[in-house]
Amino acid sequence: MLTTAIKTCWIFVKDSRFDRIWQLFTNNSPGSTDLKVVWKNNCQGERYLQIYDVTTEKRHYFDSEQEARIWLEKRYSS
Repeated sequence: MLTTAIKTCWIFVKDSRFDRIWQLFTNNSPGSTDLKVVWKNNCQGERYLQIYDVTTEKRHYFDSEQEARIWLEKRYSS
């Protein structure tokens, strides 16, 4: 499980071409149980992270990478 968390954490590299390609690949992989991490902008233009957990079918929203990393650590430590 820790390797999945580590694999997910490196997706946080913002605005890189590789990141966009990786997200397209992982988001479209059939049967994938990995988290789907996407940077989005709200209507005020502020960036936030949306993490979709395929297993629980829940979306989680974070204002910063730090908040998301804390959530990830808690998720994989239990």
